[in-house]
Formats: sequence, structure tokens, C-alpha cells
Amino acid sequence: MTKLRAWKCFSVVMAMALLLGVGAIAVPAVPARAEEGTWDIQTVDDIDVMSTSLALDSNGYPHISYTTGGLTSLHYARWTGTQWVKEMVDDVPAIVTSLALDGNDLPHIGYTTFVPGDDSLHYARWTGTAWAKETVDESDVFDCSLALDSDDRPHISYSTIGGASLHYARWTGTAWAIETVDDIAVMSNSLALDSNDRPHISYTTGGTDSLHYARWTGTEWVKETVDDIDVIATSIALDSSDRPHISYATADFLGSLHYARWTGAAWAKETVDPADVWECSLALDSNNRPHISYFVGSGLLVDVGPVDYTGMLKYAHWTGSAWDVQTLAQETVHWEGLDPAPSPVLVGGGKWSSIALDSDDLPHISYGSLVPSATPLSLHYAHLVPSGAGSTVTGPSTGPRASTTPPHPLNPPNMTLQFLNVNPEQASVNEPVTITTNVVNSGDEASNYNVALKINGQLEQSRMVGVGPHGTQPVKFTVTKDKPGTYTVDIAGQNGSFIILGADSNTSGTTDSKTGALMVLALMGVLIIASVVVLLIRRT
Repeated sequence: MTKLRAWKCFSVVMAMALLLGVGAIAVPAVPARAEEGTWDIQTVDDIDVMSTSLALDSNGYPHISYTTGGLTSLHYARWTGTQWVKEMVDDVPAIVTSLALDGNDLPHIGYTTFVPGDDSLHYARWTGTAWAKETVDESDVFDCSLALDSDDRPHISYSTIGGASLHYARWTGTAWAIETVDDIAVMSNSLALDSNDRPHISYTTGGTDSLHYARWTGTEWVKETVDDIDVIATSIALDSSDRPHISYATADFLGSLHYARWTGAAWAKETVDPADVWECSLALDSNNRPHISYFVGSGLLVDVGPVDYTGMLKYAHWTGSAWDVQTLAQETVHWEGLDPAPSPVLVGGGKWSSIALDSDDLPHISYGSLVPSATPLSLHYAHLVPSGAGSTVTGPSTGPRASTTPPHPLNPPNMTLQFLNVNPEQASVNEPVTITTNVVNSGDEASNYNVALKINGQLEQSRMVGVGPHGTQPVKFTVTKDKPGTYTVDIAGQNGSFIILGADSNTSGTTDSKTGALMVLALMGVLIIASVVVLLIRRT
């Protein structure tokens, strides 16, 4: 199963329930690497989390909206300066959430709900004393993104399932004005407003499998394709000149984190991290340099065990000359293949992590569980504390803090194969035989690996796969043979075999059956002839 096929199923499958990884063994998270200071990582809420959205108030304090696993409710947490205050906003089966703070630091939240046959888009805001909630669109909504204009009025972009299109809603002051932006199958979308409060939207399509960008000129929507590649998640931000910057994750097993920016004349595009990226969140600093938080998951789609599933929170930022990529947290679960396999908790546009920058351009990130089927399941918050400075948020730490000393050199990629499985071991002529293996990278850097399948010493097929640091990537081959015999299998020293049965083996039963039937018919004929002879003798 490709990542794209899995992503297209999330609107139904992952919106219904989270898979429980019975028999999985969690491995403790690794400490974060921080060259500019210390990453402080905290647990905000011991609850299963599907989607998160982060915003910073005028004091630099974090506010987080989040939806819970199992589709139970929408929640909100904020740091007061001394503690986390948490509350339930709406007791509905919420899926995706998007948060923004107004000029008074009051939260506004857009969110989608899942009720079979009645998915919808909702909006909630804190009045100062209570939550005011309303339904924006009763269509089957898949993903949403919210932003506030200069008058603190909400604007929401969202994609629908039934209509398979991109929509845009804005509050006029008396009612919601809703329009269709693009009448194509849209998966993920992200919204930003420019200095004139005009919307800019990046979005991915499910039919043409590409990254798109739309902007409102004041009179019409101008739309274009940014990258004609399979894309599953996107995030947009505008720089000081109102030019769009977009981060996006590609969909296949060689999927990567990408970044595109509009130069004024063309789109400049590049690959940030060749890891198995599932979602991303983008913010720009005061120098218009990009900062991206993103989730990397390896081994999450294989259906043959045993295998190690690894989930990582990563952070990348542009230094002005290169991308600095860091792994902030990592967790691995071992699956034996006897129970339901872990699945990535990514719904809608995959808003699993969310990044925001403070007035000093320091990153703050909210994120959910690293491996959704493992325990503990929690909402986390991470922020970078400069060397020599104290944390402004001193909640409980989730684990080891990063050292302020320079990190050790990264180990280069180290690729090995974990196992070889041939199924079935005996097959008929031209019957498919599946050969699977796992490529394991025990190094600290991502890399590609060419998996070559040899049958009877001859190259049969090969496949290039990308594997992230400390990741596992499943590889599956399917072969057929038209001649009977025993075939040896070799993948980088991992050996196996299968047998193709001959025509005699397949038809012996049929031949015996036909022979028996002929003998019965012959015997019946003899009996009939004998009966006729007896009758004729009696008459004479």
C-alpha cells in the first residue's frame, strides 16, 4: 500500500477509530538535539491526541487547541505564566482543529466533526466568559484552516468530502459568506491572510495528486499548480512582502519534506529532508526565513511482521546558507505481526504538529503522540530555550532535555535488511508469489537504498527506497513464473526459495476424476446392453 492510497482512506478509516497496537513494545524517546540552546519538552495533557494547533499570545505564552483520539471532543489548553489550564470546548467527535488569537489574546477555533453522513465545519470563540459555538457549513468537511483578519473576523478555508472541492468562508460581521475556490478533489489545505486581509491558500489534490496555490486578487481567484508531484500535506505562510512560502510532504515511499517560495517571477522549490514525512507546519521569522515542524514515520504501512515502527518529531530551519535539520523526539514500537498494526494518526491535512515563532524568532511546537498505538498517549509542547536563558514555561518535562553542549557528529546511514519472507512457498504456474523484506537504517542520517531481487542468480527486479534516520522501510516484490521448478531468492544475502508446481501436479486429480467417470460410464453401458439382451431372450 502506498502512502497516497493510505492517505486517501483516512477520511473514512482514521476518522472512525484509532487502531490499538496490542503486543507492541514502546522504546523510550531519544533526547532532542539543540545547537542554539536547549529544547524544553513538556506533557500538556495525558490524553490521546489526533490534531493540534498552536498560537502564541502577546506575552509569548502558548495556547493550543487539540482534538482527542477516538473522535470524542475538542479541547483547549493555555499557559498562564505559572501553570497549564485545560478545558473541553465542545463535546463532539472533532477531527481537525485550527487556532488563532485575536488582538485581546482570546482564542478562535475552527474545527471539523465526524458523524457518519453528517460531517460539518464548526467555529468557536471565547467571549471572555464562555465559548460561543456555531456551525459554519453542514457539508461533509475533511480539513480546515483558520486565520483572523485585522478586525479579528475569522476566515476559514476547508475541503469537503462529498463535493470534493475547496471552499472559503469569512465572517462579514452578520453572516458567513461562503464560496467555492476550486472545484476539484482537495485533501489538505492551509490559509494565510496578507496585509490587505486577502486570502492565500495552498492545497493538495486527491485526483490530480499535486500541490496548488490560490489567492484572491480582490475581484477573482487566481489559481496555479506549484508542484506536479504526489502531495499529502501542506502549510503556507506569507513573508513581509506578502509572497507565499509553502512547505509540503510528498506521498510515496520516497516521500520527502519540500519547500517552495514565490520569488516574484517563479516558484523556487527544494527538498528539505528525504525522510518518510507525513505532515508539516510552517512559520516564517522576522528575516522571512522558514521554520518547519514535521512528523516522520517509518514502517507504518507494512502489513507483514515483525517490524519496528518509528515516529519522530523533526524541526528544520533555514540558516541563510543551509537547512539545519534536528530530531526533537523519537519513539519506536516493535510489532510482531499478530495484532492490528500501528497506524499514523493523521487526519484531514495531517495537522499533527503545529509551529509558531515568538518575538525572538524562537520556535514553539505542539504535537501529539509519536507512535499512536503505543503508550503513553499525550499532548506535548516543545520550545527552544536559548543558551543561558531560563524557560518561560516550566511545566513538567516529558523526558530528557537536550544538552546545551554541541552534539556529537551524526553517524552516516547504515543500511541492512531485517528479514525475508516468501509467500506462498508453493504456487501454480503464473500464480503470483510475494517476496517482502525490511530495509533498516541504523544511522543518524536519511538515505536511499537500492533493493535488488535476484531469482536463480539473475536480477529479477530492483527498487530504490528512502529510509529516514533509525527508520525501517518495508519493500514488497511480486513475481510470477510460467515454468515448473524450484526458484532460489536472494536479496542482499537474505535467501529463500519457492516451488512452481508442474502441469501434472495440477491436473493429476482432474485426470483421475475423468478416468473414474469414464469407467463408470463404460460399466453402465455394459449393464444396459446386458439388460437388453436378457429381454430379447425372454421374448423369444
